[in-house]
Amino acid sequence: MKIGADGNIQAAHAFEEVGEFRAHAAEWTANVTAEFKETRRRLSVEIYDKFQRATSIKRKLSAEMAVNHSQDLTPCKRTLSVNHLTSEKDILPAITKTDSIYMNGLTPHCAAEEIAVIENIK
Repeated sequence: MKIGADGNIQAAHAFEEVGEFRAHAAEWTANVTAEFKETRRRLSVEIYDKFQRATSIKRKLSAEMAVNHSQDLTPCKRTLSVNHLTSEKDILPAITKTDSIYMNGLTPHCAAEEIAVIENIK
């Protein structure tokens, strides 16, 4: 221990500074720990929400795919627009070299099935 010019013990002053540093370090550690925990909690909530949203979207898309798939399995219907004011020649396109009304030359699996007719009356 040293006694300074003012008569105070310098060692005690040094211990007080060390105590202050330790107090500040403890406060800083507590703040950083609390911030880290809050950030981890927030990110966990965000990730959980994103997984929930992805699951919801996946469920919705799966349901839509099931509906579309069941519609694909129903008998195919081709729609032919009929206008009684024009001749049949003007209504139907010419059949291509491949004997198909489709540009790719393929005939759909439902070509022999029911055809829906929509009449345009003017």
